[in-house]
Amino acid sequence: MNNSFLYHGFGLYDMQYQSTSYKGDAVIVNSQPRTRPDKYPVCGSRHYIKNGSRRRKFIGLPIGLKKTFFNVKLQRYVSRDCGHDRQEEIAFAKGSHSYIKRVVPYVMDLLKIGTIQDVAIKLGVGRDMIMDMHKEHLKARYECPSLKGVNGSDAKISTIEAIAQALKVPIGDLFDGNPSQTIKGNNNQRTARERMIT
Repeated sequence: MNNSFLYHGFGLYDMQYQSTSYKGDAVIVNSQPRTRPDKYPVCGSRHYIKNGSRRRKFIGLPIGLKKTFFNVKLQRYVSRDCGHDRQEEIAFAKGSHSYIKRVVPYVMDLLKIGTIQDVAIKLGVGRDMIMDMHKEHLKARYECPSLKGVNGSDAKISTIEAIAQALKVPIGDLFDGNPSQTIKGNNNQRTARERMIT
């Protein structure tokens, strides 16, 4: 295994490969960031010093039938200007998550053919982690768009157009008080007004 494999196979950008160990049915890859940040991320100062380090374990994509874990050494830095203490940022994992970003699409694909419990067993993690991944995926995909900066009347018109499109009726039929306009589909006929209520 080398730096190129970490980058192309797992999306671990700017990481320095150190060693690999094998424990049971797991492959454990030890690595650390290659470069030091140019400036401190909080205050933008170039005057900062090391303040200890710690290793974080991340779940990666499996290699064949073997589970993969990344044991990453992360440095802590403290700014001499603002005094803020912080662990260095990593691009391959979000916030305090204990899995790399490339695990999420893999999990979403597995959920198409299996249950949450099945996927958790396959990856060797708890159900809660898989449920959290699924919730975040659904929220990102189906959350209502932000209407910040949109004029109130524009937002109302857009909403009305969306309702009309969902009901598959002309916009005018929503307001002309014509309850006899019916919608055909799913072998039943319902008025536009009944469809809006349900």
